[in-house]
Amino acid sequence: MLETAHVQPFSAKGSILRKERRAVDLLVRAVNAIVQTLYPQASVEVFGSFPTSAWVPGASNLDMALCLPESTLSSPQAKVDALNSLAVALRSNQWVTDVNVVPSAHRPLIFMSTHSAFFQPLPQQPP
Repeated sequence: MLETAHVQPFSAKGSILRKERRAVDLLVRAVNAIVQTLYPQASVEVFGSFPTSAWVPGASNLDMALCLPESTLSSPQAKVDALNSLAVALRSNQWVTDVNVVPSAHRPLIFMSTHSAFFQPLPQQPP
């Protein structure tokens, strides 16, 4: 495990940490763009270990909250319907490997897995 609080910025571990954080930033932007196409008034908020720097690259998950417009929150079924629509939109992306909606949770959830290679920068080609 990589202790993020004690990583020297220009060390090999620091390089790994920067790459992982860029990959997570790209993922958040990609999910936000999909959400915006479905629900323009919605927002995606990152919470949990990632924004608090307790996140461990390669070992931690990424927690995102979907803040939907009031009209979408009118009933529990409307929330689940919104998540099902989002799940369909997420599944249409090559970088998504698995999407599951969990409607029975206290707060309906989506669990999503991605191909990490999609979010890594391409190697530089020599000129």
